[in-house]
Amino acid sequence: MLEGIKNYQQDYIKWALTEATQKEVDWQELITEEALNFLAEKLATPLQVKQYLKQAFEQAYEVGQKLITIDVVETVLVKSLNDLEPQLVRYGYSVKILSQLLQVKPGEVRSFLNGQLSANQTQEMMDKILMAGIPLSS
Repeated sequence: MLEGIKNYQQDYIKWALTEATQKEVDWQELITEEALNFLAEKLATPLQVKQYLKQAFEQAYEVGQKLITIDVVETVLVKSLNDLEPQLVRYGYSVKILSQLLQVKPGEVRSFLNGQLSANQTQEMMDKILMAGIPLSS
């Protein structure tokens, strides 16, 4: 069984930050150690790391912070990591990819993920997802 970055989340996050920046920028100039540790504790896959680091940088920028702090990280992790959308993203299924696989418009996928479809439409979408072999947990 593949273990991915299990037990190496901190190292992976540091590496990702180093690779994404100019060579003379140290990861401590971008994120506090407390925030990095929190991310490493909560995230399990490279896709999660990429997604939530991006959101943390965007949130920090919006509030005018140069350094990602624990407050910023907690803000972006408010959405449950076990909700349907994060589950799908962990497996590599973005809205765009889902819309292509299921042959529906991206807006319909977004409505489904946001719980805005009728019960019948939701069931139809779930059936399509399962027929496509996309893994879902209950």
